Amino acid sequence: SAFLLNTGWTGGSYTNGGSRIKLEYTRKMIDAIHDGTLKAMVDANELVSTPIFGLRIPKSLPGIPSEVLDPANGWADQEAYLQQLERLAGLFNKNFQEYASKCPPEVAAAGPSLPVENSTDGQRTEKPHSIVTNPG
Repeated sequence: SAFLLNTGWTGGSYTNGGSRIKLEYTRKMIDAIHDGTLKAMVDANELVSTPIFGLRIPKSLPGIPSEVLDPANGWADQEAYLQQLERLAGLFNKNFQEYASKCPPEVAAAGPSLPVENSTDGQRTEKPHSIVTNPG
């Protein structure tokens, strides 16, 4: 198993209300990996998925606030959060193009899915597999 931990900022950037994740919470997340708590949650599917990036995160972990586990909960302005996710996904996809031809399709499929607007009703839905590869 592999786990990705956010040990940096939550709730925004340095200039717009964000804060560093406390070392106390990082240690508790590492402890949950080492003692098997996080793996058990994965096995029991006690996870939620983030929009755009599709990262699976635990619904809860003892001693860790929900705004640390789920980045969306740390942002006061949800629209700003989604805009930042879209911006980051765009940057990721643009950078990935340099490597796309060297990656198998399943790697590209794991990338972010940017929302697209439906021209008939104005609703936004996620477009799956927004990274296109040309394996060669």
